[in-house]
Amino acid sequence: MIDEDAIRTYAQTPDSEGKLPTIVDVSAKFHVSKLTVNRIMLSAEGDARTTVTTKATGRANDILKYVADYMLEHGWAPAQRDIADATGVSLPQVNYLLQVLKHEGLIEIGANPREIRIVGSKMVIPTVTM
Repeated sequence: MIDEDAIRTYAQTPDSEGKLPTIVDVSAKFHVSKLTVNRIMLSAEGDARTTVTTKATGRANDILKYVADYMLEHGWAPAQRDIADATGVSLPQVNYLLQVLKHEGLIEIGANPREIRIVGSKMVIPTVTM
């Protein structure tokens, strides 16, 4: 059984340098997937999702959080245009940052470029385009 309270406490406790653990650190310590850590942090009261960071920085991290939130809310991944509109990043930059996240090992993009899978998830959810 996963001790969600222990994961939340660990994820929200800064180290000696004042840095919060990354999702990668939390998932390794508790032997759970990065998606599980995201789910636990998103389900916490308040906006706990901002307390856990990933290896991705800046806009790439914003995009990863948006994709995870969108997938939890809608059950499928957002279109790149949705990501651009929601994050204020240009469409070419969204494409580039998705490739950065893929390179970092945080997401996988299927043969169809509209398939995004957050590493640790067992689903591949196609995006919906309008």
